[in-house]
Amino acid sequence: MKVFLLLNIITIVTIAQHLNSQYDEIWKQWKLKYNKTYSINDEMKRKIIFMKYVTKIHQHNLLYDLGLKSYTMGLNQFCDMDWNELKTILFPNGFINHHPLWNDNNEELPLLSHKSLPLKWDWRDYGLVTSVKDQVS
Repeated sequence: MKVFLLLNIITIVTIAQHLNSQYDEIWKQWKLKYNKTYSINDEMKRKIIFMKYVTKIHQHNLLYDLGLKSYTMGLNQFCDMDWNELKTILFPNGFINHHPLWNDNNEELPLLSHKSLPLKWDWRDYGLVTSVKDQVS
């Protein structure tokens, strides 16, 4: 019994080290591709966020391979940012903070199948349409 337990522990540690080295290589390649550099204090925080995204993307793409999802996901230049940081870049005017359909706890729009759609929708009401500009100048 003790030998079996010891072998299991050794196997788990070996697999964990292998996965960690794979994450390290993906992390290094991603930083090179997007020209990312961090302070010593920030490196570990960014890597942890990145690894969570890699895991989420991998799990999602496995579901895609099984035919359970209709699209694939991939890495981009934002994979080192948490949701609050990403929100400030993608939605600088605070659209997310006051939009009635957004559920910030889930980070995704809720399913709307049980709600009726509005008869009228004007993006200007949410500050997402800019005024007309002269594209020549």
